Amino acid sequence: MTDRNLVERLNFQKRDVFLDGDKIFTVPLKDTLGEINLLGVIQSGRRIFVGSGTCCYGPISILEDNAIINGSLEDEAQNSNTPDFQLETMRIPDFNVFDIIPAIVDCEKTKFANDYALLTTGYGCAGSGVRLVATYYPTAIEVVSGDEFQKMWNKNIQDGVRPHLRVDKDKRTITLDLLKSGYRLKPGRSRNPGLPTCLIDDSYESYVSQDIWASKDLTLVLSEIGVDVEKTIEANEGYTRIRH
Repeated sequence: MTDRNLVERLNFQKRDVFLDGDKIFTVPLKDTLGEINLLGVIQSGRRIFVGSGTCCYGPISILEDNAIINGSLEDEAQNSNTPDFQLETMRIPDFNVFDIIPAIVDCEKTKFANDYALLTTGYGCAGSGVRLVATYYPTAIEVVSGDEFQKMWNKNIQDGVRPHLRVDKDKRTITLDLLKSGYRLKPGRSRNPGLPTCLIDDSYESYVSQDIWASKDLTLVLSEIGVDVEKTIEANEGYTRIRH
């Protein structure tokens, strides 16, 4: 199975992940904290990162094919068209997770238990910014602080942003981009004249623009804290993100 055909078979709605229309995972939080924002697919379609959260914070759920978890991924299993995804682990950053990329790190610098980590970004009531998250132990390193993130955003000028991580294999850089976002009137709808200016109703819909409001090159700081930037860029060549 290739990454591409697995990506075409995956979808998500609210807290649920679907493969070929069948539910394979539900984020185990009861309210809107668990709603999914993106899926990331890597390693020939055998690992899925689930980024979630729509209120204060949300978990990263890491799903793996059961054959990998059991150490029995032989040629026959690797070519199977029916992967059996299981929850391997969860990590909970202090924000709603809007993007995730795999990262390769120096264990001595980061003090992580292995060299495989996740770089993630987001915001919410509990925090915001960019974190380097260990996949073995529940620990994280701050890459972009909440204060710095909020200064980049500047909510007094720009209503909403959606943070994305951009890997540029030509420039050999990793960048945080804040895309413009917010709410807009749905086609054919008009604003209720009796509605206070600070409120919206179901005449509005959320949107994420491809226009970049602000950017920050993270390459140098990532290298300083122990990320192997070159290996991380290579690890992202086969990585695909699914968003609505």
